[in-house]
Amino acid sequence: MLYFLIPLRSKQSSKNWEQVERLFNATLASVFNQTDPAFRVIVACHEKPELDRTYDDRLSFIQATYPPPMVTSQHLTDKFYKKRLLVNQALVSGASYIMFVDADDYISRRIATWVNVHCHVSGWFIRTGYEYNISAGTVRVTPNFNHICGTSAILNISDLKAPIDTCFTDYERKDEYLFDFGHNEWLEMLARSGKPPLDAIPFKGAVYVLNTGENWTNASGQKIGIFRRLYRNVVPGMKPGKKLRQEFALHI
Repeated sequence: MLYFLIPLRSKQSSKNWEQVERLFNATLASVFNQTDPAFRVIVACHEKPELDRTYDDRLSFIQATYPPPMVTSQHLTDKFYKKRLLVNQALVSGASYIMFVDADDYISRRIATWVNVHCHVSGWFIRTGYEYNISAGTVRVTPNFNHICGTSAILNISDLKAPIDTCFTDYERKDEYLFDFGHNEWLEMLARSGKPPLDAIPFKGAVYVLNTGENWTNASGQKIGIFRRLYRNVVPGMKPGKKLRQEFALHI
């Protein structure tokens, strides 16, 4: 079964916790929009967010007990730590496939069906998706999607054993697992390990949300490349149609 794993930033490290909660609720609604109900969702957080609707027992929360990040440079490390908590819980629960979902993104309603029908020793990645400019209310098709968005891969973890190391005493990263690295490194890391590469999922699988004010990477000072910036300047966004809004449960 596929487990969607959502690392949620702490209230203390957020500029606007109410905005974080709104974005998270939109993401959660998108995940639960799947056409195949055979999936689970686990959220790792310091504080449990207020939900705007009731969900069934496919949704669960695990609380991070280590101190929340105190400075901006620790934000991404906090995210990696929460990913370890999530993967450990997924393994204990019997997951074979996981998909990390950033708490402000949207995913296609076809993801769970694809994974439950197909089988791959390593998993899949999203080559093409969408960017949603939240301030303008527009979307654009986005190539090389996995280079800019962490909501971009489904990973087979069936060869991992629980428990993995989740004893965090500081904010010094220890790269030991694939998910400890940046999402733009996963394809290369799999190639180095000798495992079969991820296959590209044959549809636009996710929506990366821009200009939320709470993006992990923006908060940590990461910049996009010159070609990505040029692409955004040249290719105009457009208002999403009904079909796209339905597929991603897009709140616009």
